[in-house]
Amino acid sequence: KKKLIEAAEYFCSSHEDNSELEKQAQVLGLVLEEQKPKDFLVIPEVWNVIDLFCRVQTQWRCTGGVMYGLDYNAVRYFIDLLEIKNPLTIFEDLQVIEAKIIEILSREKK
Repeated sequence: KKKLIEAAEYFCSSHEDNSELEKQAQVLGLVLEEQKPKDFLVIPEVWNVIDLFCRVQTQWRCTGGVMYGLDYNAVRYFIDLLEIKNPLTIFEDLQVIEAKIIEILSREKK
């Protein structure tokens, strides 16, 4: 589950090119916080759930501008469409990613 949580954190982080900012900071003698890498290694064991998440990442349920969970009808549609084996396991792993993203976004909103 740790790799799934790391994937969720990666999806929520910024991946901007900060090379110019880093040069300016160096000139001023400043040290920037460590930036997250632009790429994220996906191990084969979690590839199916990461692929599924990438396909349904726009299918959030929202109320009052607050995302509270994925639309499981859309998730089920893609599980069926992609003929995913072990759909319950994949769904449970997707819920790990979903919960972490909601946690991160809730923290950032405060």
